[in-house]
Amino acid sequence: MDKGKSGLSRLFNGVWAWLASRLNVGGNYGVLVLAVVLGVLTGLGAMLFRWLIGVFSNLFLVRLYDILVANFGVMGKYALPVIPALGGIIVGILIYKFAREAKGHGVPEVMESVALKGGRIRPRVALIKTIASALCIGTGGSAGREGPIVQIGSTLGSTAGQVLHAPPRRMRLLVGCGAAAGISATFNAPIAGAVFAAEIILGNFAATTFAPILISSVAASFVGRIFYGEIPSFIVPSYEMVSYWELFNYMVLGVLAGVVGVVFTRMLGYFEGLFEDIKCIPVWMKPAVGALVVGVIAIYLPQVMGVGYTTIEGILTDVKFSLMMMGLLVFAKILATSMTLGSGGSGGIFAPSLFIGAALGGFVGQVASNLFPGSTASPAAYALVGMAAVVSATTHAPLSALIILFEMTRNYKIILPLMFAVALATTISRLLYRESIYTMKLARRGVRIRGGREENILRSIKVSEVMRREYTTIQNSNRLGDVIEMVRGSEESVFPVLDREGEIVGIIDAHSLNEYVLEEAMYDIVVAEEVARRRFPLLNVDDNLLTALDRFQITGYEAIPVVDNGKVVGLLHRRDLFNRYQMEILLGVDEE
Repeated sequence: MDKGKSGLSRLFNGVWAWLASRLNVGGNYGVLVLAVVLGVLTGLGAMLFRWLIGVFSNLFLVRLYDILVANFGVMGKYALPVIPALGGIIVGILIYKFAREAKGHGVPEVMESVALKGGRIRPRVALIKTIASALCIGTGGSAGREGPIVQIGSTLGSTAGQVLHAPPRRMRLLVGCGAAAGISATFNAPIAGAVFAAEIILGNFAATTFAPILISSVAASFVGRIFYGEIPSFIVPSYEMVSYWELFNYMVLGVLAGVVGVVFTRMLGYFEGLFEDIKCIPVWMKPAVGALVVGVIAIYLPQVMGVGYTTIEGILTDVKFSLMMMGLLVFAKILATSMTLGSGGSGGIFAPSLFIGAALGGFVGQVASNLFPGSTASPAAYALVGMAAVVSATTHAPLSALIILFEMTRNYKIILPLMFAVALATTISRLLYRESIYTMKLARRGVRIRGGREENILRSIKVSEVMRREYTTIQNSNRLGDVIEMVRGSEESVFPVLDREGEIVGIIDAHSLNEYVLEEAMYDIVVAEEVARRRFPLLNVDDNLLTALDRFQITGYEAIPVVDNGKVVGLLHRRDLFNRYQMEILLGVDEE
């Protein structure tokens, strides 16, 4: 058996080695081939994920619910919260034990890996995310399926890059290919998938970057169409403006969508922070608490459970919901999704944003129809525009929102009010809150994805990678004369002063010795500790170069000691920091 395993292992490693040598993942040809492979694999993964959601939904929301009703009669529906709570417990255990990155909606973790970790994601995340998200959605959690598939596809891209020893810039590109394939396979929207990856994940539309992403997106869409055909995600009638006066109505909708988008973003952030701060509940139990609340809401508004596409389709095809019901669904879905994901459940925010936008647009459309009967389009047309407007307001990605809605509905006649409302919603949301629903989570950790490429480069590199490990130290008991000779004969500019235990007690530089150079009478009297600077900057090995740059700018030193557990382990020089930064910039230019 062992011989068989070792043989299989050698065969597997040999195959990957052959692929690595043939594909040349650092070159353009190899990346294009990998883009196709990633698109196909992510497309298949998306099909498996959707199948799993159906299996769990049938098992829990149909069979288990029927058992509850059969045993408890009319009171059975009040036991409904037990189902999502049970799913929450299983999801919590899975995430807590195996991959904590799999909680939440997943896209922020992918963005962070691209910006700060060179695109590296643990391979196990794909498996855990698949099972946890399918369970969460299949047991009634209020979440979408696009976030998990983006994270799954990105993990596949990262894993391929790690196995084939791709350089960081190529690894990030492969992650983008996986993300594009995820969106494409989920919504049957290849153009939107490519734009999403370029606009949100990579922040780069360079031709050499966009081509592999587009190829991967097309491959995933091809796989999806084999399974589900070329039918768009939502089949809706062809809507168009009745009068140009309607632009005023769409302006109101755009403003409201911007406000609602910020409410959704802030509420999700609030519950994420709240559940993180709660210490009396075990981490693995927290998703069950959020899911229990969702179950209670679902007793009265079952539409909030799951992805919500059935309700969206109903609104888009003019199925009549009352004005009050539309308003309730907007805020109920915001609360349900915030509780599901904020408590640590697993799923996406894109589908909930579409749901909220459809309900909001339907609400505004009904009001407009009541106020101006016969001179406005159907409320369903407003629902269509509201979907894109709320998505844009939450993600701060207007281009992705526009294209994905066009590809999901194949309805292009309403383009003018759609662009108008999306532009307004994006502007309003950015004025009210600078973070998107994707960057908010990272901002709380001190990660500013939109702070600029330069900041992200510095933030992604640890001090320990650049510091000098060979440096000169001075004992605090050394005589002044010996210290002056040591400084004169060294190329270093800063010297840590250590006590007998090796702890740093100060630093000495040329400036601190200037007043003593001509005082030869003091050479044998004064010791190093007496002339050392007692107030001095320090860096930790885990600090990043952005932190180090701030420290250099504040203090003006040319070098700063680096410590680990109180012991000096290196010295970071200002010129080394800038040399590394310039090297990373040049690598990025070469990539583009």
